[in-house]
Amino acid sequence: MSFKTLLAYQKGFDLAMEIFHLAKAFPKSEMFGLSSQMIRF
Repeated sequence: MSFKTLLAYQKGFDLAMEIFHLAKAFPKSEMFGLSSQMIRF
């Protein structure tokens, strides 16, 4: 059984990809703030 078949992994990966695609439209100054907040979370 691969970790990629786990529901928690799939949900987490989908959420990360959604955030990534949304964040591409942000101004560069906001990207740093978003990244630092995600790391601290």
